[in-house]
Amino acid sequence: MARKKGFKYRFYPTDRQKAVLAKVFGHTRYVWNWALELRTNAYYEEGESLSYTDTAKRLTDLKKEKTWLREVSSVALQQKLRDLDQAFQNFFDGRCGYPNFKSKHDFHASRQETVGGESAGESERPVES
Repeated sequence: MARKKGFKYRFYPTDRQKAVLAKVFGHTRYVWNWALELRTNAYYEEGESLSYTDTAKRLTDLKKEKTWLREVSSVALQQKLRDLDQAFQNFFDGRCGYPNFKSKHDFHASRQETVGGESAGESERPVES
């Protein structure tokens, strides 16, 4: 049976790194709110339930419209869609309430998923100091 490990790190970013992180957090917040509105409207207006795959396909079209979304790693944006999908799963399973829209002043956290010992996430685009 596989064991999951979690690590917490504290770091002190440079001013340039702070700017890059702020951009990533802002872009992922936008994608979360966009996808939440998309999924909510699809359900109430069309009776359609959208999955992660459906929103990921539409994210591609959104990135063509909003070219500034290309400034950050697509992995971070896709991870935010996965997080929203998990939030909906938790809601439907009765573990928590309906997902909320994210504010600019919410707590900012970043995480990386590992697959087969390889890290998949922000480390693919290192921030130079």
